[in-house]
Amino acid sequence: MMRSKRSRSMNRTATLTKYTTAVLAALLALATTACDRMMPMMPKPATGQPEPLVSWRSVAASSAAGKELRGVAWSRSLARFVAVGRDADGSGVIMYSSDGTSWTDADSGADAVLNGVAWNGTRFVAVGRHDTPNLHSTDGMNWTAVTARGAVETLNGVTSNGSGFVAVGGAANSSAIVRSADGTAWEPAGSVSVSNPKALYGVTWNGTRFVAVGVGGIILHSTDGDIWEPATSSGSVTTGFLDAVAGNSRFVAVGFGGDVLHSVDGDTWERSSDADRRFLYAVAWAASAARFVAVGERGTIVYSADGDTWVTATTPPDTHATLRAVTGNGSLFVAVGDGAIMVSP
Repeated sequence: MMRSKRSRSMNRTATLTKYTTAVLAALLALATTACDRMMPMMPKPATGQPEPLVSWRSVAASSAAGKELRGVAWSRSLARFVAVGRDADGSGVIMYSSDGTSWTDADSGADAVLNGVAWNGTRFVAVGRHDTPNLHSTDGMNWTAVTARGAVETLNGVTSNGSGFVAVGGAANSSAIVRSADGTAWEPAGSVSVSNPKALYGVTWNGTRFVAVGVGGIILHSTDGDIWEPATSSGSVTTGFLDAVAGNSRFVAVGFGGDVLHSVDGDTWERSSDADRRFLYAVAWAASAARFVAVGERGTIVYSADGDTWVTATTPPDTHATLRAVTGNGSLFVAVGDGAIMVSP
């Protein structure tokens, strides 16, 4: 029986399709083999690695013993952490570490407690009690005192906008804000509008605005560090705040009684829905983990993606020390406090 021209054409088409498919498969196999040979060192995704901020461990117990560490900062260019605080004899203490686990004491030259430390890209600055000069250092190991500190009151916190610094503090009935272009010369802010002045404890920068927080629920904001205005709403908090941070397109403030507030603009604030009820002394933004982390009394560590819903981290069962400051370098996070240094992961 003779096949039709249409039938013969269909058979030829089917054969050609099978041949083309086979050729393409062979070429794909060759290409895959070649790529495997060209990239033998391509790493595979890590498995079983601890998740940052979820669990913490204690380190450097002997280095922290007897010290009350109140501030900690990280320098990316130096690959170095610096922590400041008070030594057992009441003098100021400065410690530095490249890995967060092994710490070395620096010669601070400070006779009284240091409360905060910040890095601006080229220099560390440390601030402290009213009778302690501001200090600055380009390496975190060798420090220079600045006696003209811009304020007679105690300075509790300091931050940088990437070039200059702003430090905040005060006393029972005064609010102090000082600023410096480079950390070596300081002057008071030009205008601080506070109806009922109280001590300020924390200050942060989000790229366009500074926010400072303190006792009595005080929240101030400024675009230049010189002219400061009160926030429109502080979430009806009357006790006070001890620290603030910017991250994830918002500000977060923490403080007495576990109060946590968040704001997208630094002017209007809302209370967190479920923060821990214990005192929270410090808060940081962990960009690599896309989370906020806050630390406080009795070893409290909590974390949050949005500043509103918080989860309690896992810490060693014997962790009871108050934690007063926290920071991170992108892969490792460090919390410091009363005779304690903790890291995650």
